[in-house]
Amino acid sequence: MKRVRKAMWKLWTGVLLFIGMIVWLPIQVWAAQTEVEIDMPEGYSKAVFYVTWENYEQPGTIVLTSPSGKVYSKKKTPDQVYEANGEAIIHVGKGEEGTWKAAVTGENLGVVDVTIGEVPDSLAISKFEISEKGTGSVKVNYKITDCPDELYVEVFADTDSEGFDGTCVYSDNMEKSGSFTFDLDQLPSGEYHFYIRVSVDGVYQRAYSDVFISYQNPEDAEKVSGVKGGTYNDGYYISWKASNEEAYTVRVYDEAHNLIREEGQGTTDFYYDDFTGDASKVYLAVIRTDENCRYELVSADTAVKADADVVFDTDADRTKSSFIQATVTMQDKNTFDAYLGDERILTDEKENGMYRVNLKDGDNTVTFVITDPAGNAVEYSKEIYVDTVPPQLSISEDVDGKVVTENTIYLNGYTEAGASLTLNGEPVELTQSYFHKKVSLANGENTLELIAEDAVGNQSVYRAVVTFEAAKTVKRVFEYVILGGLVLVLLILYIIVEEMSIREISQILQMNENTVKTRLSRGRGVYKKLYLKEHPEFQFE
Repeated sequence: MKRVRKAMWKLWTGVLLFIGMIVWLPIQVWAAQTEVEIDMPEGYSKAVFYVTWENYEQPGTIVLTSPSGKVYSKKKTPDQVYEANGEAIIHVGKGEEGTWKAAVTGENLGVVDVTIGEVPDSLAISKFEISEKGTGSVKVNYKITDCPDELYVEVFADTDSEGFDGTCVYSDNMEKSGSFTFDLDQLPSGEYHFYIRVSVDGVYQRAYSDVFISYQNPEDAEKVSGVKGGTYNDGYYISWKASNEEAYTVRVYDEAHNLIREEGQGTTDFYYDDFTGDASKVYLAVIRTDENCRYELVSADTAVKADADVVFDTDADRTKSSFIQATVTMQDKNTFDAYLGDERILTDEKENGMYRVNLKDGDNTVTFVITDPAGNAVEYSKEIYVDTVPPQLSISEDVDGKVVTENTIYLNGYTEAGASLTLNGEPVELTQSYFHKKVSLANGENTLELIAEDAVGNQSVYRAVVTFEAAKTVKRVFEYVILGGLVLVLLILYIIVEEMSIREISQILQMNENTVKTRLSRGRGVYKKLYLKEHPEFQFE
């Protein structure tokens, strides 16, 4: 369907308008939109509206309304409307008599010509052949049928093979068949397709040649230096030696040398794109933006790739290592460059093998670009984050050196999000990076090792020795027994003391009186100390 539609548009762009059936109306259009009224004096069986404007490089749109109110536009009737820079053609079929309205939209169009006519069944271009005849010279062979013996012939140079929007390079009154030669020296360097336009009394027909010509005008500026290019992974590239004082433009042509892309690049020295929407093979050129410039074409074909491979020593995207290693394997005569970010760290290396790239803390992008002798390149890139900082590990209470009489202890604290935690090699459960761990103790010294480890292996360690003294319980029982005996003795002594004098007690115990006094005082003190240890709230009088 697309091919049929394209063929129809080419037919309509070559519409022939009989001189006796022409209504011509010039309109001066400078505004963005102008509405024009056109009277069709009689009905046409194959009516065509042909609109052109002075500034042919400017795009424009047309909306045509019949006397009965039917609308013809690219949106409403796409099969009947053709629009291009400099012209619009509307095929309406059987035309209504009366006043038609044409709304022409575009910026700075200049003088607009609106013509009404019919598609005739004559003036056919049966032959149009283009060939080079020396550098910068072109020979044309042509033949026109269903036409008078003499007609007006024009040849146009175009950057592609559609649209009929080229530059006239030759024109003359000619016979209906023959040949002629013309020069291209009025054209800048470029890839050119040619079409012929033949006309008789305002009736014309146009057709493209199947041949293209690459032309380098010797009067143009010198080529940009250092140009190379080819495939680049799944796309294509072109590079060159740039000057900071010059801006550059990249042109992309398809296999038939139709210009399919033209992009200004400023002062950069590299251009990349993929094959999406383009031909499987393209040709690229770079020129200076501000002047006519000769160039050389470089090709890029999806079927042609640089034969190489780069394997990094880790698949991880994070590491605590200060370097990464890459093994490069490539064909003879290939070379490679290596980059850390935007910094080139290796240039034109030719040997296969393992290469070490030192990394910095934080984000790193390591890139290897292998290029074959034809200029085709393939890129291997690795993004990796370097983390050398141990994870945070916070303990709510330092228990190192603590002596306890209970056989359990609790460790509480916090570690870094994403870190794992172990206690003496066993995992510790975390709740939003917090931990509350009950630890069972053996009698004597217990070594506790708490390790927090992040994703790349950095560790924070907390070590503590906690002593559990189970004998403390037996000792306390013994103390209570001793205390009880002592209390009993003291009570007895107290009774004796109450009933006896120091002298009497001295005589009974066969001690001097001072010794009795001292021992009674010490006994009271020991009792008081032991009792207060268990009953600190008690107050002795």
